[in-house]
Amino acid sequence: MKNFKKKRQAFSLIEISVVILIVGILISGISRGADLYNDYKLSIARKLTQESPVSRVPDLALWLESVSEKSLLNKDDSLKIKNNDLIKKWVDVNPRNQFGQFLEQNNVANMPTYVADGINNLPSVKFDSTNLVMRMVGSFSDIFSVESTIFIVFRAVSVCVSDMTLSQIFSFGTLNPVMVIESPYNSTQNTTYLYKNAQTDGIINNSIKLNTTQIYRRVYNPNINQSYVDINGDRKSCECNSNLWRIFWRIYNI
Repeated sequence: MKNFKKKRQAFSLIEISVVILIVGILISGISRGADLYNDYKLSIARKLTQESPVSRVPDLALWLESVSEKSLLNKDDSLKIKNNDLIKKWVDVNPRNQFGQFLEQNNVANMPTYVADGINNLPSVKFDSTNLVMRMVGSFSDIFSVESTIFIVFRAVSVCVSDMTLSQIFSFGTLNPVMVIESPYNSTQNTTYLYKNAQTDGIINNSIKLNTTQIYRRVYNPNINQSYVDINGDRKSCECNSNLWRIFWRIYNI
């Protein structure tokens, strides 16, 4: 019988190098493609913001948004903000802003966080721990002394574990804080609610879903000292006899 010897073959170092190079190019191309897509998506969002009819709303007093290049400054006072940066200043982009209005927090421990891939995969401001707050700087008195409507787009990601009042969205000076929506509050049961409380007001609980984009609207009429709130167009509370600046909301489990 003849002995047949099989030739053993292997890739040469050159061939292996070529394969590694090609794989590297593919990975780099995919990564760069994702970056280009995100840049394109953000540029479209910025264009839509600039052309938004919000800027043409009569008597617009305040417009805070997190997409525009000049909306947010990080803790180093830089507009070149990146994911997870702490936010020091949130600038009012209302085209009729004549007084340089903005929200500010100089204490690093109380600064919210910039999230590049937030609500609807767009940049968002995250309030996620105790005492995160931004205070108003500028002429905001008209917001609280006349008939007004506040809209806030938000998403509750989770509830907190401690039984305490938590992160404020913004406040008006050191007194009379305007706590429109707070980050979560926890209790012992499992249904998520939006909770309202105020100095002269009762408590009203309303169902709300986590990880879902919500549009919050508060309408205040100072002539009769009443206000109401709806979420996504659905009235969530009865009218309440309380001043706007005394009311706050928080999300928690009950």
